[in-house]
Amino acid sequence: MLKAKLLFLFTILIISSEIFSQEKVSVDAYLKNAGWTEQDGGWMDPETGVIWGPETDKMSWGEAKLYCNNLRTAGKTDWRLPSIIELQYSVCSIAGYPSRTACIKPRNHQKDLWLLNKDMKKGITYWAGDLIPGDPYNSYYFVFDKEGQHVMTSKGDKSLARCVRQGVLPKATTASTEIAKSNEQKNEAEENKKEEFFFYISPLIGFGGIFTNELLVENTPYMNGELRLGFKVAEKTMVTLFVNTGLNLRDFDYPVFTSVAVGPEYFIWDSFSIFAAAGVGILTCNTTVFPTNTTTETNAGFSWKAGATWQVLKWGSKGQYALPLSVIYDGAKVRNLMSIHTATGAIGFMYFN
Repeated sequence: MLKAKLLFLFTILIISSEIFSQEKVSVDAYLKNAGWTEQDGGWMDPETGVIWGPETDKMSWGEAKLYCNNLRTAGKTDWRLPSIIELQYSVCSIAGYPSRTACIKPRNHQKDLWLLNKDMKKGITYWAGDLIPGDPYNSYYFVFDKEGQHVMTSKGDKSLARCVRQGVLPKATTASTEIAKSNEQKNEAEENKKEEFFFYISPLIGFGGIFTNELLVENTPYMNGELRLGFKVAEKTMVTLFVNTGLNLRDFDYPVFTSVAVGPEYFIWDSFSIFAAAGVGILTCNTTVFPTNTTTETNAGFSWKAGATWQVLKWGSKGQYALPLSVIYDGAKVRNLMSIHTATGAIGFMYFN
């Protein structure tokens, strides 16, 4: 009786192991019969040429991106998170449909990579590598079910991932050509895209002249130091704070003119902007009281500014530094009868972030 029970258990174990082995073989067989080839530690889709790596554990978008960037298999180092187009083509025969739109023409999941999932329950999600323009906190993941939707979500959420790299098909298919073209256009757009920045800081020094309609203050050569802080408010428009002070170069004495102004700065081109501002101006000057006596006066009043800046040279891996040349006009009404004007050409340094 005992021998019969042991023989029965042994038979069950053998049958179970054979079923498990056949199940694994059937997965490989499905892929191979459908034209998938095992390559570089992953499986290459015969329709697109994209090589899909093994499935990861659930992780955040940043962790998944870092994992793929650091993945090294079969001497290959160009692994990355897949694009939305690549994910769409892996479940659909066509791609390019919008977010939250059902897969227009599904592929046969009995003959592709996603059969390797234990089950195809709704809600299985995989990270896409696409960035959302102007949004540093969210990204896309792809819902792998018959609907094949891509949804925006927080980068801190947890999702599965599969790293990809572009393989080479013996003969290009429509899907592989479109993906290659899409990736090429994306790379070209990234290369040609002006690096986004949200603020800049720029100290400048300028030389020109100071003029006034008050006869007691002489017209004189002028040196001006200025600090600018620009904050982006629209695609080409910034609100810029100008803080400047200057003195005459004839005797390095009065007049001294200081102003603080705020106003819009508009980038006509990537490296050329015009600006205008208004604020407060303070003038310290020598005033003749008697023919033989002078006194020093300080007066504050309304000030205004206008000018243009050309970034003649940019450098840095992201174009975050620049050498600006600027033409500046400053004016102020500091007393009922006194107006002051300065015109300077300035050179400086700019840092963008």
